[in-house]
Amino acid sequence: MPDLISSHYTLAGAAPPAPAAVPFDLRVAAAAEAGFSGIGLVGWDYRALRARGRTDADLHGVLARHGLRLAEVELLSGWLPAVRSCDELEKIRSRQAALYAMVMAFEPHHLIVGDSTVTNAALDVARAAEAFAAICDRVAPHGTRVGIEFIPGTVIPDAPTAWRIVGAAGRANGGLLVDVYHHLANEPGGAGSLLHIPPEHIVGAQLSDHRPNPPGTSHFDGWRYGGLPPGEGDFPLVAFVGELIGHGVDIPWSVEVLSPTLASAQPHAAALCLAEATRGLLARAGTR
Repeated sequence: MPDLISSHYTLAGAAPPAPAAVPFDLRVAAAAEAGFSGIGLVGWDYRALRARGRTDADLHGVLARHGLRLAEVELLSGWLPAVRSCDELEKIRSRQAALYAMVMAFEPHHLIVGDSTVTNAALDVARAAEAFAAICDRVAPHGTRVGIEFIPGTVIPDAPTAWRIVGAAGRANGGLLVDVYHHLANEPGGAGSLLHIPPEHIVGAQLSDHRPNPPGTSHFDGWRYGGLPPGEGDFPLVAFVGELIGHGVDIPWSVEVLSPTLASAQPHAAALCLAEATRGLLARAGTR
């Protein structure tokens, strides 16, 4: 079976912007016991760990004891061209520095970049590609790939827009990070436009399942509170995964399910539930 990554929010025990309610060590132990091969970590949680006195060597030791790697790092924002104040730039540089420090220390499979700001602003593809290429070059020596996470309503709302940036950047380690919740909001039928992108430029995918959002629910609130284990909602996940596999995509599959029910469960039970559901889905889709 393919490698599974437990994305940060899956076992954090809280939806953003709330801080993680489950300690790092417990998240790692729960993921390992359920059979995940890696976990994800967001930049602000890493900064909080370091502020509490945890060192990179310490965190490495926790991962090593459980046979896991830090495989997914997110979210590097502030990289898209924009007019910013000096204070904003300083905060962006500080947040980005923490993410680059994570890449240097842990050499994850991929670094996720994006921007979750809802906006009608136009995208300057040439400048965005230049900035994206610089990120790819910076992390390439660590064997890390860079995936643009596209989100409806933002300046990078869909896969074709993200691919315009990646294609113009021309970096072998650059590509798309496909969050199935965001992708299917644009293309509810399946993989769709992703099949026009070279498979080697799809660097990762975050799987979750959902039912239609209740009337009046925002896209982001549906993501924060409506997640279900893969295969237990209405998403065409078997077809989606099967299409990507048939296209030649070969990636570790991340599980990113934000659910109040799972957040209130014991981390070991939540991790096992999600791992078993995802393995069943991948088997039905034809993975080996």
